[in-house]
Amino acid sequence: MKVDIFGGVVGTLERALNLRAARHGALLSNLANMDNPNYRGFDIMVEEEMRKTDSSGLIMKVSHPGHIAGGLAGPGKSPFVEAELEDAYSDGKGVLIDRDKTMAELSRNHLMYTATVRIMAKKLEGLKQAIQDGRS
Repeated sequence: MKVDIFGGVVGTLERALNLRAARHGALLSNLANMDNPNYRGFDIMVEEEMRKTDSSGLIMKVSHPGHIAGGLAGPGKSPFVEAELEDAYSDGKGVLIDRDKTMAELSRNHLMYTATVRIMAKKLEGLKQAIQDGRS
């Protein structure tokens, strides 16, 4: 019998951290390439991906037409959802990236990453305390 002392929480937090790190890279790439002609900006849809995966990080299988779709999506076929930025800001040469909006999203993503790290630290601190109390 397998015992999961973390209760799936650490796996879920790890998945969230990986997605946030990937989103950080995508947002930075958008900023770095915003002046390149024909660059297609993209974003990582962290909340959508977290909703469609279970605590082990496995992508859910669709076995009924009413289920939410899982699987690979996006331009790079990454294991998480990537979305190309809308063409609403297109100048005919590519998608114009809003620097201020991207910087705000970068800041928001950083705050969410930091909050997740703090939650993970508290969870591990609680486990450490339980282990130390068990020794007494």
